[in-house]
Amino acid sequence: MDILTPKEIDSLVQNSDIARFYNEDVDRESAYEMLKKKMEAADEDEHREKIEEQKRAAEKVTGGRTRTTKEKSLVEEVTKNTMVRQVGRTIFRELTRGLLGALGIGKR
Repeated sequence: MDILTPKEIDSLVQNSDIARFYNEDVDRESAYEMLKKKMEAADEDEHREKIEEQKRAAEKVTGGRTRTTKEKSLVEEVTKNTMVRQVGRTIFRELTRGLLGALGIGKR
């Protein structure tokens, strides 16, 4: 056994069946890059929705008079959030199960 010379290494690499797979440069997109693109697209969609809402609000102005729109309450704005609704459902479900369980009503 001895150290391989550069010529011997080159000949082994050229005759190798798997060397062509490992010597090939591949520029793949990482998961981080894919998620970043999706987040940017979601931000753009959200921005478009805000612009559309502003356009609709501007269209409501008719005849020189402006329509005063009632501002949504905090509860209405919070309930639009999907996560808040899911948490609310979970809390309600667990409370219902607990009450029915305490009363002896439930699955058997």
